[in-house]
Amino acid sequence: DNVTCESYKIQNGTVISALGCKDKEDEWSKTYNYSNIEGAFVFEFKGTVILPGLDSNNQPTKNVISSTIEEAMADSSGKRIVTYLGIVYMDPANLKTVCDQSSTITTTVTGCKKFYIYKDNGTTYKMIMDRNLGNKVAYNSDNINTEMKEIAIALSERTTGWIGSPSIPSADEIAKAAGKESWAGSYFYFGSKNTTQYSSQTDAQKEVQRSYHWLFDYLGSCTTHGCKVNNSGVSGYWTTTPKSNSASMLICVYSIGSLGANNNYSFYSNANDNNKYGIRPVIEVPKSLLGL
Repeated sequence: DNVTCESYKIQNGTVISALGCKDKEDEWSKTYNYSNIEGAFVFEFKGTVILPGLDSNNQPTKNVISSTIEEAMADSSGKRIVTYLGIVYMDPANLKTVCDQSSTITTTVTGCKKFYIYKDNGTTYKMIMDRNLGNKVAYNSDNINTEMKEIAIALSERTTGWIGSPSIPSADEIAKAAGKESWAGSYFYFGSKNTTQYSSQTDAQKEVQRSYHWLFDYLGSCTTHGCKVNNSGVSGYWTTTPKSNSASMLICVYSIGSLGANNNYSFYSNANDNNKYGIRPVIEVPKSLLGL
């Protein structure tokens, strides 16, 4: 809505490419091109865009929230699919802390964190942390998959003082963030949107899966499945969602770039070496607090 382009190509009522695009706000006015591949945005970058945030005096600055364009410029020359709405660097427990891309990202209560915006709710942004917060944690040690006993405690302790009502994402939220609008709880990989794993996907599907790296970075040996950064001590992260009509299944995000269920009781009743699952907080932050 805030972008104008010199020319567009429209197919079946959908803009599939555009040239000479600029943001209407002069401060963000950098030129780039646009195309649409399998429902994801692809930019051929001609410049860098950084959106304003807050400095240590709560005054507008340019080092807290950055656009998708900026990270893609840093990661790749040429085309890159962008599947999130933006990136926020912030300390959710203290907005006066100045954070940017060079800041040390902590997995403790305080300190700078990196979040990916995946939903615009009008006056707020919903965003997910780029990695798990703290150590692995059991879902419920009482073998009950409908109550997040240990997770509720860990989330409360690890997000003390945070803004944005920290929560654990539902499986439906993750599915929609991964571009799968219609989902009945079935297992799927982010690239293929079905059970075709990364190694068997087409080149186009692999590019899509890599574009969803932000949903499974810092998990196990995830780089062999399309993510950017491994973390051998972490297998995945919990959602709030038990498998429908099952007393022994929970739905999680896995290091293989997928969302699905596991039917092992011990899978969620323990936090041991075989069950290295944790929490990846979601927060909803008013745009006004980000200076937008």
